[in-house]
Amino acid sequence: MIAAIWTVVIGTHAQDPLEVEGVEIPISVPLVPHKRHIPVVEVMVEGQGPYRFGLDTCASGEGRINTAIAEALQCQKVGTVNAQDGTGVGGERAVLYRIDNLKVGGALFRGARLYAREGNRMSIDEYDRLDGILGFGLFKKLLLTLDFTHRRVQISRGRLSEGGGAVSMDLSHGIAQAHVQIADQDELCDIDSGNNGGLTLPLDLAQKLPLGAPLKKIGTALTYYNKFNIYGSTLKGEIQVGGQVMRNPSFSTADSFKRANVGFDVLKYYTVTFDQADGLLKLSRPGR
Repeated sequence: MIAAIWTVVIGTHAQDPLEVEGVEIPISVPLVPHKRHIPVVEVMVEGQGPYRFGLDTCASGEGRINTAIAEALQCQKVGTVNAQDGTGVGGERAVLYRIDNLKVGGALFRGARLYAREGNRMSIDEYDRLDGILGFGLFKKLLLTLDFTHRRVQISRGRLSEGGGAVSMDLSHGIAQAHVQIADQDELCDIDSGNNGGLTLPLDLAQKLPLGAPLKKIGTALTYYNKFNIYGSTLKGEIQVGGQVMRNPSFSTADSFKRANVGFDVLKYYTVTFDQADGLLKLSRPGR
């Protein structure tokens, strides 16, 4: 098993405000079939496409694009940034492109900044035939709903109300994070649609928890810049995420995991709504 961590940290870069049109009425677009366990939508770039972009709530910034596509469309280079994965180890300089016309369904984003790996056209994305990633920052002023059960994404200018199952998000790192109760431990956890695994935990946390079985090697984790062994077991207890309770979940762990992470294989059973303007997150499950 090979798991990928899609968390990307992007260096600060001055830019013109991102403009968004066409979302006064909620926009709903389908998730397209893809072999990776992450949400994927069709995107038009500078009037061309459609291209397939993953949607990653733990990719800071507005996203990334395949270098070959950015060059073919003659997208404007506006600078460079430093890109890393979530391990904090390694990284590289990346080229930042301005996209004047980025369209997701009826939602039109003008002036989006997407980065591309400099001097290296091959990446995890391209091996899996993704053309880019839509980052969490693209939806900073919008209400984003990932409806995994109906395989749709909704984008609007709406807002969540406090209460009714909504919980606070921590946006200090520019990604989706919330406090999750894991057995008797309260952890700030990534809510990560771009992680194709399920529940991942730092090794020092996993060693404190009641386990259903000893840890054992289950595969290898592959990020943009690192590769390492991962281990797995089952939690003997509950986790609570946004008011939702999961009992005795399986999880993976490694020394390189710095934070707890709830990935696609957990989120796929829910409808997940992100309200960055109000710092709120809501998980709901059909029929419950």
